[in-house]
Formats: sequence, structure tokens, C-alpha cells
Amino acid sequence: MRHLMFAATLACHAGRLAAQAPALTVERIFGSRDWANDLASLQWDRATPSYTTIDDGTGDLYRVDAASGRREVLVRAADLVPPGANAPVAIEEYAFSPDGSQLLIYANSVRVWRLNTKGTYYVWDFTARRLRPM
Repeated sequence: MRHLMFAATLACHAGRLAAQAPALTVERIFGSRDWANDLASLQWDRATPSYTTIDDGTGDLYRVDAASGRREVLVRAADLVPPGANAPVAIEEYAFSPDGSQLLIYANSVRVWRLNTKGTYYVWDFTARRLRPM
């Protein structure tokens, strides 16, 4: 009877054992999107119950009301074309000034050693609607 119980338990869990994830390797950790942070472009607004996020498809920066889900465009990607360039800047990281009148944008990053620490900074002025390279 014990052998029958063991065989039944083993049969029930055989599918799960066979479907285990691949082995954990350095290549899998750093070379795949298994542990990628998909919330990197989301920032909570301290002044209002909302957050800002970058639309993956368009590159536009939105403010989203947390309660209603209503989206408001803060900056369109089409407006983020640096002087002398033909294409808009792809925002990788961003930070608002304390008064919210300007936006610091980090873009064009290059990997140095292990991290993307070399890049270009821009400032978007909401009042003048102008992008300045730093």
C-alpha cells in the first residue's frame, strides 16, 4: 500500500518536475529579460495621487491618475528632438525639478564596465517647450 501511495504521488508531481525552469546561470541572469525591471519608467508623484510613465510604443511621457487611470500627456516624444537631430531622444531615465517646471532626461547611454553609466543629459523646459542638451 505504501508503494502504491508513493507511486501515485510521484505520478501527480511528474509534470511539475519535468517543467522546471532552466538552470540558473550568469548568462541567464544578465543576458535575458527574466529579471528585467519593467517598472523602471514608472515614478510616483509626491504632490498628487498620480504617477508618471513612458509609453513603450510612442515614447511619450504621461501622468496617470492613480484613482481613475486618466492619462495626461506631459511631453510628446516628437517634441524631444535635439538641435541638429532628426529623431527624438529615447528617454531612459528622467527626474523632475523640485518645482516641476523642468525635466532632466538621460538618454543615449553606453555600457561602461557593467552598467550604462555614460550617456547624454537633456533638460526639457515645460514653460518654453524646449529641449536643451547639457
